[in-house]
Amino acid sequence: MTVNDFSSPLAQYFREFVAMKHALGYKYEGALYHLRMLDKMCTKYSDGHACLSKETVDAWTVKRPNESVRTQGKRISLMNEVGEFLIQRDIQAHIFPTKRRSFHSPTAFVPYIFTHEQVKVFLQAADRHPAHRAHPVSNHMYSVLFRILYCCGLRLSEALKLKYNDIDLKNGILTVRDAKFGSDRLVPMTESLCELCSVYIPTIRAHLPHNPHIFPTRFSADPVTSESAYTYFRKILWEAGISHGGRGKGPRVHDFRHTFSVHSLQQWVADGKDIYVALPILATYLGHDDLKVTEKYLRLTAEVFPEMLKLSEAYSQAVMPEVKFYETD
Repeated sequence: MTVNDFSSPLAQYFREFVAMKHALGYKYEGALYHLRMLDKMCTKYSDGHACLSKETVDAWTVKRPNESVRTQGKRISLMNEVGEFLIQRDIQAHIFPTKRRSFHSPTAFVPYIFTHEQVKVFLQAADRHPAHRAHPVSNHMYSVLFRILYCCGLRLSEALKLKYNDIDLKNGILTVRDAKFGSDRLVPMTESLCELCSVYIPTIRAHLPHNPHIFPTRFSADPVTSESAYTYFRKILWEAGISHGGRGKGPRVHDFRHTFSVHSLQQWVADGKDIYVALPILATYLGHDDLKVTEKYLRLTAEVFPEMLKLSEAYSQAVMPEVKFYETD
């Protein structure tokens, strides 16, 4: 989908809006789908005039079947952003009054934090899991994947996109490219993880030499899918004796990232590190663009490890906000 797909009376302004986003450094690929849908709705309700009419806005803001409240809110926020853009160009646009309505789920999401023992048992189960008969190194591949997620705190999408030239085993550095906010970052690896990868990479490369990804699929030059990784993850959970709480309750693959963050803070607090120095480091490590997102792990660390509360209470009142939500991608 490209900017040339717009065809409503506002098509020119949609293209200018996307161009502005690109000029500001945003890749702005995912939002193009919603902009295209908004463009179609503008065609239906505009009567040939270049405007964002109230009829269009009313139709756009209706909650869709099986759509989460959060996704609905994102669509409405995008529409209002476009509306403000149009108003600045003297184009009539109706703005939906979002202050009158909350688009946050009524129940706050609380991530599942693995205990240190659960991480150990899970990884041991992953090592024991038999390989798929058509993919004889699959067990080795997923064992490395889960270790990278836990040891480096990567998002699953970031780990799956890793290629051989993204791993510097000599210096123990992973290069995460084109991350969630369109940026790259360097992530240090532990010595033990480097040693594991030094054995794994030649093995997987010899098995699937034409795939540049370190977690390759057998059928193309693409990496394995997140769905495949999650299916394998659920099997290992069961084999490790770690119960799953049901849909929305976890554990999820992404909870390795949350666990990495909490375990890191737990260790830093226990070591007497200055938390004001540690938090920006952790934020950079995780690829957060807002320190407030990282700060929420402080409260969670104190809740999961109560013994940390006394050690951290000197600074917790200043920097520990309530845990209201966590990133889910």
